[in-house]
Amino acid sequence: MTASQGQQAQGLEGVVAATTRLSSVDGAAGVLLLAGFPVEELAPHATVEEVVWLLWHGDLPAPEELAAFRRRLAGRRGVPAATIELLRAAARGGRCRRWTPCAWRPAR
Repeated sequence: MTASQGQQAQGLEGVVAATTRLSSVDGAAGVLLLAGFPVEELAPHATVEEVVWLLWHGDLPAPEELAAFRRRLAGRRGVPAATIELLRAAARGGRCRRWTPCAWRPAR
């Protein structure tokens, strides 16, 4: 009996939530592609920065592109002073929870 014959379909099997050029999944065959590359080939060989570049640009970066991209990302990794002060205040005020890194001390 099908869903159209009165039985409700279960789960999301066969449901397409969205289409994308970035990835392809074939669960029955055990295949996951990211921008055309099998994930089992990317995972052991590509860095996070290389995979981000691949997803953003559609190809793997040349060495000089990767170096420039890493510099650009590194320049955006700073933690705002207000965030550091908030963490320090929480540690001083005893407002720590199990998930709060109250023992964390940033390098000066």
